[in-house]
Amino acid sequence: MELAKDILPRILQGVPGMEGIDLDLIQAYWPAVVGPFMASNCSPSRLEGTKLLVEVADAGWMEEFWPMRGQVLSLLQRELPSVTVEAIHASIAPSADRGPAR
Repeated sequence: MELAKDILPRILQGVPGMEGIDLDLIQAYWPAVVGPFMASNCSPSRLEGTKLLVEVADAGWMEEFWPMRGQVLSLLQRELPSVTVEAIHASIAPSADRGPAR
């Protein structure tokens, strides 16, 4: 028996207004894939074709996340087989780039 998380993206493909369903699914499963602590510091921000863009809180989290991206990719592919992600790229979140507020 197929699960709804595997069927819905196929059903909703091409339905107007449902273009972001794959990213929505990834965001919903993100804490289960990377763990709640990492999820609070690294989050999927965009899906460009088959490339997932992840924003990390700061340079320290980039250092933590970067070596794990292959494992995260494998877990995403296993948990969400209906969503095609072939690569993960990471960047420091724009709000983290500005430094402390004045």
